[in-house]
Amino acid sequence: MEDLYIFRKELQNLGYCETVVNTYPKEIKRFLNYSKKEKISITSEDVLNYFEVLKTTKSRVTKMDLSQSAIAGKMRSIRMYFDYLQRTGAIKRVPIN
Repeated sequence: MEDLYIFRKELQNLGYCETVVNTYPKEIKRFLNYSKKEKISITSEDVLNYFEVLKTTKSRVTKMDLSQSAIAGKMRSIRMYFDYLQRTGAIKRVPIN
């Protein structure tokens, strides 16, 4: 999980707000726990499956289905993380479009 720590530091250095700096690594950790795979083994299918899970996930606050914007934010955090991993040479291909 050292990658997540360094990714968090990069978000800070790029000037992202504290909410993004704190939330994105948590969302990525949830995804990695869901997939039960190492980051280099994640496939597009894993990401799509997680997207489907999110569509049926209830908000902890409202107890209703997650909004489209909440799901989009979670997917955006995953995309940014894999873009970062590719930029740093940790992975060859980003598994999310």
